[in-house]
Amino acid sequence: MYYCIKLSPEMQARVMNVFNAFFTIPEGWTKHCDHITLMHSSNEHWFAITGLMSNFIGKPINFNIIGVGYDENAMALEVNVHTTNKRAHITICTAPSHKPVESNNIKNWERLYCKDDFVGIVTIEK
Repeated sequence: MYYCIKLSPEMQARVMNVFNAFFTIPEGWTKHCDHITLMHSSNEHWFAITGLMSNFIGKPINFNIIGVGYDENAMALEVNVHTTNKRAHITICTAPSHKPVESNNIKNWERLYCKDDFVGIVTIEK
């Protein structure tokens, strides 16, 4: 299980518009672009923080896109929210046979200027 900011189809389209203004999803890669992980149940603090996190379920969270990350397995957009991941991000796409979680291993990050505001709803996913 994990807490995340779920993106509506409208927000997904807006995020993809930002991505597509600078990059192209490579042929054969899988598009994702549906959430920002806030905390995964594998986190050592899951039980201590889960009570606090449950107060945010169903609430909107605003964010901005502040960077882009990429490697041979995944591409992601960095966002300005607090998360237990090293970098808060939206996994945009993954290479064939690779999973979205691999975007946590991206080491190549660059700043990206985007003046648009975005919003998503905090949910818990299984």
